[in-house]
Amino acid sequence: MWLHLFLLQVTTVRKTADSLKRLKGRKDGGGKDGKGGDGKAAGAATDTDKICHQLLLDVQEYCRQLEALGVEPAAVPSYAALAAIVAPPKAPEV
Repeated sequence: MWLHLFLLQVTTVRKTADSLKRLKGRKDGGGKDGKGGDGKAAGAATDTDKICHQLLLDVQEYCRQLEALGVEPAAVPSYAALAAIVAPPKAPEV
């Protein structure tokens, strides 16, 4: 059940953020800064990043709770899936 809720939450947040970005780009004629950006600093965390980070913290705490109960997280099939869903996207290699 948690796996489904996390997946739904992350998917919804990411789709909403993508849609808002597209709409904002059309409305602003390419962004607030006039260069196609959204007017925010390149390294600024978005709301989507913050939500996914909180979900990641929740999954990490779930892992600690499992370990406190003597359960190996790797033995719980949904744990690996949860961790994969909320993991931050990998930066492209240069």
